[in-house]
Parts: sequence; C-alpha cells; structure tokens
Amino acid sequence: MRRILLTTDIEAPPEVCFDLCLDVDVQLSLDHGMRAVAGVTRGPLHLGDALTWQARHFGVIWRMTSTIVEINRPHCFVDQMQDGPFAAWHHVHTFDEIDQGTRMRDEVTYRAPLGLFGDLFDAVILGAYLTRLLGSRDRRLKDVIEKSVDMSRRG
Repeated sequence: MRRILLTTDIEAPPEVCFDLCLDVDVQLSLDHGMRAVAGVTRGPLHLGDALTWQARHFGVIWRMTSTIVEINRPHCFVDQMQDGPFAAWHHVHTFDEIDQGTRMRDEVTYRAPLGLFGDLFDAVILGAYLTRLLGSRDRRLKDVIEKSVDMSRRG
C-alpha cells in the first residue's frame, strides 16, 4: 500500500471546513471535469452514503464509488472506495483546530491495480500525479472555504 499525506492550513473554524469538505456541491466546484453520477449527487454526505465520481485522467474516463465509512464531526471523516480503478483506496480527512483556524490533513492509502505493472506505473507516474491532483484540490478547497467565511463575516 502507498500513502499520500497532505496538510493544508485554512483560516476558518474546523466545523466550517468539515461541513464544506463533506458537501458534494463544493467538491464539484473544485474540478469542472469531475461529475457526481450516482448515489448522493448533491448536498452534504452522511455516514453510510455512497457516491460515484466520474472524471477523466490519462485520457480515460474513470468512475470510482466511495462510501463514507466514518464520521466524527468536526474532527474526522473517512471515505473508502467500494468500486473503481484502484485495488484499494482509503481516505482519512482530519480537521484540527490551530491558532489561525484549521489544519486539514488528507491521508490516502491506496494500491494500484494490475499487480507488478500497476506497482511500476505507480512508482513512476501515478504516485506523483495523485499527490499533485489532491494538493491542487486542497488549495482550491482552502480558497472556497476562506471566501465563504469572509463573505459570511461581511454579510
């Protein structure tokens, strides 16, 4: 199993970060090429909810169905792949209060498909690609959350 660990500091309370991160509409706003095609496709996700995402990567359209398997608001939630392109995918989202707001952590453990060929592809291309993809999404999520908090302070 491979592991990706990302940390993003957000100037907003953990409750706001947690709720917006679990909102399908917010997630869809982060990547216009991604679609929610089955399961819960709008609004907030709850424990046990499943959602099928569709997006193009490496020139191929992929689908991945994940289920929310753990929620501890506002500290943590976990989604796990039920069906999709990986041999395994487990994503832990944590939200810790810090002086400036929230430290959001993403810990993804995954295993590429296709055995030895998948392991080689992961080592050469996939691991770095996923790290960039998730990091970029986290930066866009930070912007969305901070703008949301800023607007609510003004309003």
